[in-house]
Amino acid sequence: MIAMALALEPEIVIMDEPTTALDVVMQRQILRKLVALREELGFSVVFITHDISLLIEFSDRIAIMYGGRIVEEAGAAEIYRDPRHPYSDGLLHSFPALHGPRRELTGIPGSPPHLTAMPTGCAFHPRCGKAFDPCAEHVPVLAAPDGADGADERTVACWLHHAAPAPSVAGPAPEPAGDASAARSG
Repeated sequence: MIAMALALEPEIVIMDEPTTALDVVMQRQILRKLVALREELGFSVVFITHDISLLIEFSDRIAIMYGGRIVEEAGAAEIYRDPRHPYSDGLLHSFPALHGPRRELTGIPGSPPHLTAMPTGCAFHPRCGKAFDPCAEHVPVLAAPDGADGADERTVACWLHHAAPAPSVAGPAPEPAGDASAARSG
């Protein structure tokens, strides 16, 4: 399949779970060959997978998606060393690392949302162990984390890394002051 995709010398190859159900030895062989072909032929790859450990060595940048939205985007090494979104962290701890120290596999509790019945606020909040009030009410914006310097090219959509919006205060709407079309000068 990969050979057929490369026959027309594309600039971009999109690979959706290309190594699913393969043993780790075969996965490594395919990725090594793909890296060599990418360097030789000069194409880019959009690699779609749940197995982040495959992407760490293969990718320059990784975008983590949940519920149809990007929730974190950064360099591959940055996401591996310091995932900022709880879903990114959960994905990293759901697969055994191919290199480095052993770590406990924890998985992600619950089930993904149905895309026609998304929860309010952050789509991940029903499964997130770090969720707090604004997560259920407001969709976080994908932006640089608070306190990031200009050199950090990371973006994350999580209230843990952005100032949460002020809670809305329920109550009667204020009375309009006079004619709505009147101009005020001071």
